[in-house]
Amino acid sequence: MAMWKKDLLDVNGWDEEYEGWGLGEDSDIGSRLYHLGRPRKFVYGRAVLYHLHHPILSRDHIPQSQSRLEETLRTKKVRCDKGVKQYLK
Repeated sequence: MAMWKKDLLDVNGWDEEYEGWGLGEDSDIGSRLYHLGRPRKFVYGRAVLYHLHHPILSRDHIPQSQSRLEETLRTKKVRCDKGVKQYLK
C-alpha cells in the first residue's frame, strides 16, 4: 500500500484500535483514503510486492475487526481517533 504523506496525515494513519492482523486495518485505511476523495489504483501483477514473514497468530479478533471495518464503510469515515497524530505532538 502506498499513499502521499499528506493524505496519510489527513486520515490520521492506520487505526490503532484494530487488534490482530489479517482483516480490517489495511482495508480501513484504504477506505478512509477513498472517502477522502483519493482514487484507488490496483497494481496486481504490475508491481513488486514484499511481505514480512510473521508467525501465525490467533484470529479471535476477526468479528470485532469486521464490525469496525463495516462501521467505517457505513459512515464513510475519513479520520480515525487513535492514529499517527498522537505521536506528532
